[in-house]
Amino acid sequence: MSFVLRSIVPWGRSFEEYVAMFNLDDADLRSAILGCGDGPAGFNARMHRLGRRVVSCDPLYRFTHDEIRNAIELARPEVMQQVRENMGNFVWKTIRSPDELEQVRMGAMQEFLADFKAGRTDGRYVDASLPSLPFDDQAFDLCLCSHFLFLYDSLGPAFHLQSIREMARVAGEVRIYPLINTNCLQAGYFQDLLCQVRQVGLCADPERVSYDLWRNGVEMIRITRASR
Repeated sequence: MSFVLRSIVPWGRSFEEYVAMFNLDDADLRSAILGCGDGPAGFNARMHRLGRRVVSCDPLYRFTHDEIRNAIELARPEVMQQVRENMGNFVWKTIRSPDELEQVRMGAMQEFLADFKAGRTDGRYVDASLPSLPFDDQAFDLCLCSHFLFLYDSLGPAFHLQSIREMARVAGEVRIYPLINTNCLQAGYFQDLLCQVRQVGLCADPERVSYDLWRNGVEMIRITRASR
């Protein structure tokens, strides 16, 4: 059976998962960070509580708190049914069961919801989407893209290349996780896309991460400008 979502769904990861997915150290966490496609993740909210600032962008943020909460509740049974029907796509180690996964996800999204109204007023949640971002060149030190690019490989190589170039425009470094789709497979165009990324003057280096939920999901990609 395949893990198939009908569309991009509002489903957020926790602060601890972001740290593991992107190999974030303390210096990274103190930098100017943009989260691209963050959805209802808890990362921004936790960073705010730690006295650090993250800007998150996602078209989800055009909706109200209640509309997002309702969308999460609508997505929840579909996502969890897919998880339970595709248990082999996951490594049940750090997170040990679908029930624990649901608990982690809902905890992260509750953290987001509690922060959303104040964060949107503060400019930390911005209604924007790839492949065009409303930020100045090199406005951020680091751009993180979690569970969007590559996971939804049906978006195609042209969209991915445009999005990577745009993120590299607004941030000195880009990190993307995972490099596989929901069926734990790499897009057929992945290697050609890396060549295209490098041809436009960017370095693109896969890097092993400590996150261990997705089967075959052991790498992120780190993208920087090639030195001249």
